[in-house]
Amino acid sequence: MVRNLPLRKRVELNGPQWAATYNRRLVKPALINRILLVLAFVGMFIAGTLSLSKLSGFMVQCGEGGGCERVTNSSYSNVPGTQISIAYIGFLGYLALGVLAFIRTRKGVENARKTITLGYLIAAVGALESLWLQFESLFNLHALCYWCLASAFVMVLTVIGYGMLATSDISEPSTEPRERDKTDKWLLIALPLVLLFAVGAEYQSLSSQMHGSVAHISDEDISVLIPANANRFGNPDAPITIVEFADMCCPTCRAKTPEIHKFIEDHVGKVKLIYRHFPLMNAHPMGATCAMVGEYAAEKGKFWNFTLAAMALPQAPETHMEVMSVAAQVGFDVNDVEKRIQDPNDPVVDRVHRDLSLANRLGLAGTPTFYVLAPGIPAQVGNSNSIMQILSEPRYQKILNGK
Repeated sequence: MVRNLPLRKRVELNGPQWAATYNRRLVKPALINRILLVLAFVGMFIAGTLSLSKLSGFMVQCGEGGGCERVTNSSYSNVPGTQISIAYIGFLGYLALGVLAFIRTRKGVENARKTITLGYLIAAVGALESLWLQFESLFNLHALCYWCLASAFVMVLTVIGYGMLATSDISEPSTEPRERDKTDKWLLIALPLVLLFAVGAEYQSLSSQMHGSVAHISDEDISVLIPANANRFGNPDAPITIVEFADMCCPTCRAKTPEIHKFIEDHVGKVKLIYRHFPLMNAHPMGATCAMVGEYAAEKGKFWNFTLAAMALPQAPETHMEVMSVAAQVGFDVNDVEKRIQDPNDPVVDRVHRDLSLANRLGLAGTPTFYVLAPGIPAQVGNSNSIMQILSEPRYQKILNGK
């Protein structure tokens, strides 16, 4: 008869003891802990992928709009006052949450109240930081990083999970220890393997963009890498040519291009740089404007004056007015600049479109991308991390050292 009574009546008949049993059966603490373990590994994948992206210099796939690059390269994505990426801290945080969940699987949830409290604290701090980054991204950067958003979602779910675990009845050990141990054992084997495979796949995807011989590029493609009246830095007769496809608003380009300049100055007569425009307009709204003004500057013999001035700004220009301010500082008539770049048939616009079309034809994945050309050596391509490694190879060093 009791089984056929409404739930409220059954609780009244059986009392508090039945209610506690019902609560444990409804959501078992061991199940919550497994979910938290899975969430920790999902978080490690997200933070690990973003960390690899930061280290490799190439962006992960993030849909249209370029939001990932704008967010992850902004000051908001670093620990305040440092250059340490929050992605690194996030990975360590998720790793700690995974270790705590692992400890609970071995000791039993009922014997791990301290790990629950510590995990709750880590998850709460991580969730607040993630939500703050989403707020800054949307309202200050006007960009959305789907990877960062996914991490915030995982952290919020983790906080909810710890809240449920903290309020669960864990005063008694599980009545199904063998089943629990078997399930947890398979999770502890499968999750690390899946994480290694997933991060490894992302690493392969990123590393394929970093460095390698350009065997698939035709002689015709190589021949058009250096256009007539190219924006050049260095001796035009230098045996080693570096062709850089860059965006003046790209944070990595802004750091790497001056470094390449210094390298060329240290190897006078051995290396020259050819600058080609590859404005990532979805990621950097002012990238195309900077490129067009750069071509205007080239006609005045001041291409590098404008380009290095724009790259030297504390932050990449985000408004049209900021770009025009740099143009005025270099000594240009802003009204004339405006007139030229707003004419779709003007040569300064055509030259930017020419470079952009070539970059798309070559299938470039990001900025900066460098092509290294030298007599008797197959063309090579590199990114910001690998370009100096390429130039340090013995075959290039032989030329640089005049041997």
